[in-house]
Parts: sequence; structure tokens; C-alpha cells
Amino acid sequence: MPPRRWLVSFLIVALFGLKLAEGTFQIESWPLSNVPMFSTYMPKEVVPRRIVLRGRTDGEWFDVLPSQVGLTDDEFNRRFEGNLSRVPLVCAELGRIYAASRPGALLRALEAHVVAIPRPGVPIALGDLDVPCPLGPRG
Repeated sequence: MPPRRWLVSFLIVALFGLKLAEGTFQIESWPLSNVPMFSTYMPKEVVPRRIVLRGRTDGEWFDVLPSQVGLTDDEFNRRFEGNLSRVPLVCAELGRIYAASRPGALLRALEAHVVAIPRPGVPIALGDLDVPCPLGPRG
């Protein structure tokens, strides 16, 4: 058999083997990466939220993007999962990371803008919130 057929046969067997492993071991993230295959289940009564970090140096407010603190969008959102009381702590940590990566641009203020994403049939107890984040060294 020519080498090209061996290669194609091997790749097909490897693909089936990978799919079999995914089903057998109930893999929840894509192989060779840490990206989840499925979104996290959220009960009907929970209102999802999106968080946008906003910083200010000397001028206008600007959005601090996840890539500016060395995170992907998924990693950024996972940091804020859980209770809203964690938002100032996580925000302060990300503010320190941002400030350390840009020594010339001193952050004067940092806040987390929490946006409630409406779901049909679920009342929103709290609307959008602006949560101030403590700046300075970790204490």
C-alpha cells in the first residue's frame, strides 16, 4: 500500500479514536486546549451578567479589555463567576495586572460595569451596576 494511503488510514483511525475517547471519558473541553465545548448550565431563575472593566488615567474613561490583562474572554468571565461580592476583589486584582503591564499609565480609577442580561420570564432584581474597584497594593 502506498504511504499516502497509510497516512489517510491512520488519520481516519485517529479521528474515530478521538471521538470514542471524547464519548467514553465524557471530555468537557476540546482536546489540546482548555476551551469548553459546552456553555455552563445556568438555572432559569438566574440572570446572567456581563462585566466590563472601565479605567481612567487622566482623561476619559476607557474599557480595559480582557486581552490587556492577559486573559481570553472566557477566562475573564470565569474570574467573575459567583457572588457579586467578589467583583471588587477580582477587579482590583485585574487592575494591578493592568497597571503592572503599563508602568507609564497610572490608573486613577477603575470600576466594573455589571450589565444584567435580560432573560424571558425572569425579573431582574438589580439593573446595571457600577462597582468601584480598590486601587493600590494588595492588602
